[in-house]
Amino acid sequence: MSCCCSGGEPDDSTAGNDVEMQERGSSARQQKADEDQAYRIKMKDRSCTDVVCLVLFIVFICGLGVVAYFASQGDPYTLIYPTDSQGNLCGRSNQTANQRHLVFFDLLECFKMGPRAIIAGGCPTPQVCVERCPNRNWAWMDLWAREEAPGSSRDVARRKQEMVCRYGDPQNNTQLSVFELVSQGLCAPYYLNSTSVGGRCIPSIFADIPNLLAGIESKDGNTLRTGDNLTEIRYTDIANASSYLSLFLSTITVAQDAFNDVVTSRFLILGGIGIGAVVAFIWCVLLRCTAAFMVYGSLLVFFLVFVAISGYCFWIYFFDVTLQSFQDTLGNSYFTTNFSVYLRIKETWLAFGITSGIVMLIVLLVLLCLRKRLQLAIALVREASKAIAGISSALFFPIWPLLFQIIVIAAFTLNAVLLGSTGKKMFAQTNSTSRESQPCDNATDFVTCQFVRYGSNEWSYYLQGYNLFMGFWLSAFVVSFGQLVLAGAFASYYWAWEKPKDIPALPILHSLARAVRYHLGTVAFGSLLIAIVKFIRAILSYLESKLKGRENLFVKFIFCCLKCFFWCLEKFLKFLTKNAYIVTAINGKNFCLAAKQAFGIILNNCVRFAVVDNVTSFVLFVGKLIVTGLITAVAFLFFNGQIRIHSSLEVDLHYFFVPVILIGISTWIICSLFFSVFDFAVDTMFLCAMVDVSKNDGSKEKPYYMSKGLMKALDVKNQFVDVDPDDREGCCCCC
Repeated sequence: MSCCCSGGEPDDSTAGNDVEMQERGSSARQQKADEDQAYRIKMKDRSCTDVVCLVLFIVFICGLGVVAYFASQGDPYTLIYPTDSQGNLCGRSNQTANQRHLVFFDLLECFKMGPRAIIAGGCPTPQVCVERCPNRNWAWMDLWAREEAPGSSRDVARRKQEMVCRYGDPQNNTQLSVFELVSQGLCAPYYLNSTSVGGRCIPSIFADIPNLLAGIESKDGNTLRTGDNLTEIRYTDIANASSYLSLFLSTITVAQDAFNDVVTSRFLILGGIGIGAVVAFIWCVLLRCTAAFMVYGSLLVFFLVFVAISGYCFWIYFFDVTLQSFQDTLGNSYFTTNFSVYLRIKETWLAFGITSGIVMLIVLLVLLCLRKRLQLAIALVREASKAIAGISSALFFPIWPLLFQIIVIAAFTLNAVLLGSTGKKMFAQTNSTSRESQPCDNATDFVTCQFVRYGSNEWSYYLQGYNLFMGFWLSAFVVSFGQLVLAGAFASYYWAWEKPKDIPALPILHSLARAVRYHLGTVAFGSLLIAIVKFIRAILSYLESKLKGRENLFVKFIFCCLKCFFWCLEKFLKFLTKNAYIVTAINGKNFCLAAKQAFGIILNNCVRFAVVDNVTSFVLFVGKLIVTGLITAVAFLFFNGQIRIHSSLEVDLHYFFVPVILIGISTWIICSLFFSVFDFAVDTMFLCAMVDVSKNDGSKEKPYYMSKGLMKALDVKNQFVDVDPDDREGCCCCC
C-alpha cells in the first residue's frame, strides 16, 4: 500500500506520449478548465426557489410567536408547586406562603383509584399545605384513647397540635373530639414518616414492610383506621399500596450510586467517547479499502454457511436410520407442542435442506447476476470515503442539526406546557360514591368540592394543535436543511475536475451559504409535506385514543388502514425529499422539478439503487458493530481492572459497567451520526453519477466527471486523452 500526491499532474507514462497526444491532452484540459469555470459560475448563478413556501413559512413562524405570547400568559408555578384541595398553590398563595409541601390525608385512596383515574379526577382525599413533611409515624387511635382517659385533657390539647388538619386550625376547637375531627374529615386519621418528592409528602417506605407496620402501630396495640368509615387499615392494604414505592426508593439508591460513578469517571468516559469518535472517523476513511472485502467476503461466508447447512440436512435425511416418517411419528395428529418431535421426522430435515438450498441459490444468483451492480455499490462506497476524507468537517456537521432539533423540541414542549397552565381551576365532588369526577363549585349546598386539576380553555386546544404542527414543521425543516447542506458539499466534491484544487474552500460553509441564499423555500416546501402527514397521523392517534373501548370492528379496521397508509406516505416523502434536495444542490432546481428528476433517475435505475442502498446499509451496519464492539470491549476490560495503564487512571466504582454502558451507547450514537453522513454521501454520489451519465457522453465537449472506479463500474470512459481520472483527485490511497 502506498500513497501518492500527484497534485493533478500527469505521470511519466503520460509525459512519454508523442507531441500530438500531448497537444490534444493539453487542449482538452484547457477546454475542460473553461467548462469547469462555467460550471462554477452556474453553481453561483442561481435563483431563489419556492419563494411562496418560504413566505408561508415565515408567516407561520410569526403565528408561532403569537402562540408563544398566549402561552406566556400561563402561570408556570402551577406546574412547579403542588395545589391543595382548595386550589391554593403551596408556597405561593397568601394563605400558604410558608407552607411549601402538600400532605394527603389518606394516601391509600389515591392508590385505590389508579393513575388514569387520578389524572382525570384527582385524588379523592383532602390535601393541605404544610411547612414540613411529617417526620414520624402517627395514628389517631392512640390520641383518642388518651382523650377518653380521665384527667388528660391538657396533654390531649397539646397533642392535638401535632395533627394534620384543614386550614383554620379545627384542632383548637374544644367542642370537637378527636373522633369528630377525624370522622368529619377535618384532620388526617394518620400520617407516616415522609419525604418531599416534587413538593408532595410521600411516605418513606422501605423494603421491610413488616417492620414498618410494627413501627406505625400505636403503643396500645391499636391499628390504624381510615377517616371515612373508621375501618381498620390491614397489613395487605399498605403492603400492596406501597410496594411500588419501595421499589421506587430502592431504584433511587441504585440511581444515585450510578450517578456518582458517572461523576467519578466522567473524564474517562469522555476519553472513551473521544477514542470512539476517532476510530469511527478512521473507519469511514478506510472503507475505500475494506468495502469490497466486506461485501464479497460476507456474501461468500453467507453462501458457504448455507451450503454447509443444506449439505448437513440432506445427509441427515438420507443416512440417519433413526429418523421416521411423518405418518409413523405423529399418526393422525398433525401438530404437537413438543417441537423436539419434529427433529425425529425425515420430512423436517428435507424441508430444512430445501429451504437452505433455495437461500444458497439466491445468494449465488446475486453474486452472478448482480456482480456489476455490486461493483457499482463498492465503487460508490469508495467514492464516498474519498469525499469524507476530503471534507472531514462533514462528519461533525450533524451535531448542529441535532442541537437545533433539541431546541425545537424544547420550545415546543415549553409552549405546550405553558398553554396547559392557562386554564381555570377545576373542582369535583368528594362526597360521591362514584369514582368518576363530577364538576361542582363550592357554592353548592351539601356538597364538598376539592381541586382536581387545571383545565384548558377552549381556545387553548386550537393553539396546542398549531403548536404541534409547527413543532413537526420546524423539526422536519432542520433535518431537511442539514440534508441540503451536506448534498451541496458532496456535490461540489463530485463536480470538481481537479481535487482538491477545484473544491471550494470550506465546502460545508459554502454550501450552507448557498442554501440560505437560494433554497430555503425548497427546504420549507419539502418539510411542509412531511409535517402535514405527521400532523394527520397525530390526529388519527388522538381520535383513536378518544374512541378506545367504544369503536366497533369496522372502525378499528379503518383506523388501522389509515395509520398504515400515512405511515407509508411519510416514509416515501422522506425518501423523495432527501433525493430532491440532492438534485437541488446539483442544479438549483425547485422542489417539484428536483423531485421529478430524482424520482425519474431512481425509477430508471431501480435495481442499481436497490443494490447500492442495501450494500451501503450492510457495510455501515457492520462498521457500527465493529467500532462499537471494539470500544465497548476495551472499556469493559479497562474498568474491570484487566487493563492497567496508570494508577492515576484507576477509579473506585459501585458498578463498573455503568461507564462501560455509557461509552458503548455514546459510541453507537456517534457511529450512527458519522455513518448517516457516509450514507448520505453515497446517495449523493449515486445521483451525481447518474446525472453525469445522462448529461455527458465522454467527449471533449461533455466529459465525465466521475473517477476511474466509477467509470469502470458503469462501463463508460472519456473518449479523449487526458490524465488518469484518479490522478485528478490529488492525494489518493492505492488499495
